[in-house]
Amino acid sequence: MRGAFPGLGAALNAFGFPHGNLLAWYLSSQGGENFDPWPALADVLKKPDGLPGYLRDGIGDTLRKKWEKLPSERRALLMLLARFNLTDAQALRWYQPTKREQAGIELSDAAILANPYLVYEDDRLQVDPVAFEIVDRGVFPPESIRAAFPLPKPSLVREAIDDRRVRAAMLLTLEEAARTEGHTYLMATWVVQRIRDRALQPECPLDMDTFSIMEDCLVPKIASIQVKDGLLAFQLDRYVDTSTLIKSKIGKRKLRKANPGEHDWAALVDAAIDATKDQSAPKAKPSTRDLAARKEKSAALEVLYKAGISVLMGAAGTGKSTLLKALCSIDSVKKKGILLLAPTGKARVRLEQTSGMAGQGKTVAQFLNGLDRYDGKTGRYYINESADRSAVHATVIIDECSMLTEEQLAALLDAVESVDRLVLVGDRVCDIEVKVRRRGDPPSS
Repeated sequence: MRGAFPGLGAALNAFGFPHGNLLAWYLSSQGGENFDPWPALADVLKKPDGLPGYLRDGIGDTLRKKWEKLPSERRALLMLLARFNLTDAQALRWYQPTKREQAGIELSDAAILANPYLVYEDDRLQVDPVAFEIVDRGVFPPESIRAAFPLPKPSLVREAIDDRRVRAAMLLTLEEAARTEGHTYLMATWVVQRIRDRALQPECPLDMDTFSIMEDCLVPKIASIQVKDGLLAFQLDRYVDTSTLIKSKIGKRKLRKANPGEHDWAALVDAAIDATKDQSAPKAKPSTRDLAARKEKSAALEVLYKAGISVLMGAAGTGKSTLLKALCSIDSVKKKGILLLAPTGKARVRLEQTSGMAGQGKTVAQFLNGLDRYDGKTGRYYINESADRSAVHATVIIDECSMLTEEQLAALLDAVESVDRLVLVGDRVCDIEVKVRRRGDPPSS
């Protein structure tokens, strides 16, 4: 069932045939690689009595009339989708406009026919996405099939570096870099090399000169950005949005007035430290080093309380837990609500223990799922300006910040409002800084 239409069965199912895959197998078994199934389909619709009983049931005048009166654009779309080795669910999603709408795909039949690679581009964030290679093989099948069943206009792609193909290959490259390496953008030279190295038939001989004639077709899905030393890089549209939101939210927090209130910071730190000690043991006089450390913690606690945003960093044993416990013990902080967040369940439990708020934390996914900024089916975090925001916690503490992706941080910042203080906690300063500043260096830095 390879041939020119490996997705024939899925396409017939999407059209409405009760046993589309079996019918496709039956039709294809009538001929070889260059067999054209569409005239054969029209014939069996006119004379279904010639079909085996298991295929004849459900095929009648209504289905025949539906096929015969099918508008040319709809027929062309069905034939195009049959060229891709899609699953039944994928074909249904792309053929039926109502299913496209439910999936958030805002494309007309004409738009899909004009650019077959949209079947990859606009499907890549679905639970069961159509792979780039599936579309590419349908557009560029073996030469013998291309000669026997040429792709009609406007779907026809003549060149290996057609801008439709190049944009889709760029999206694939940027998505892979984000998913497997954590890069939110790639240098243009990296994009060129990765696409040239990809095993495609035909090869995609992309070069830097090609980019100069592709600027208009990349927008809005891919942004061209200038990074260090004026070098050209490319970034997915959603990372443009996340980096812009992070920069805006963090910038405003840095400029806001200090939270009002004065407390005995040293006493709060002492109480937090003493709470972890064996109360039955004799109290030893603090050493000079201990006194200096407590003084430092007192100063840090004041910053955590007053700052709109702060980063609490340090290796294990440096006192992060003590400061969090001291901050969460302040009556005014507790009264206005505390939100404890961590990327993983294990980190959440540890944060609850260190803050003295057992059972009151959430994972980032749990919190954002309730605010429509996390898709549990795909594991994707996203900004959603139209969704509700949480305004019941004036203090938000996020542990293990070095584990957060840019999308997670942006979604969190988008999901909360009326927050007095945002505290980012982590072990390594280099990891945290990457998340809270606008990235200006190549991804390798």
